[in-house]
Amino acid sequence: MLYGIDVIVVGPGAVKTAIWEKADAYDFSAFTNSEYGPAIAGMRKYMGTLIDSALTAEQPGAVILKALTAKKPRTRYAPVPRKFAKWTLPRLLPDRMVDRFIAKQLGWRS
Repeated sequence: MLYGIDVIVVGPGAVKTAIWEKADAYDFSAFTNSEYGPAIAGMRKYMGTLIDSALTAEQPGAVILKALTAKKPRTRYAPVPRKFAKWTLPRLLPDRMVDRFIAKQLGWRS
């Protein structure tokens, strides 16, 4: 904005790329018996579920094209699977409630 540039944010959810394979290949065994072991295990399990519903690269690409060619583009675009649960609802709920829900999903809290 300082330089007269209109900023548009495109925040896609998980996208099917090679980064998922890199994460699977990383050796986390050094953390297994540490206090971070259960948290890392929960995160890895959760991340494994994301790839099943991940977007293809073309899906956020189409949103980017739409944003770049729109006469009056929106400020934010969120191409995410299950948009209500993963984008709309978290924006309506209090932040601490969303944090607790995420922690429970990851197995960090009961």
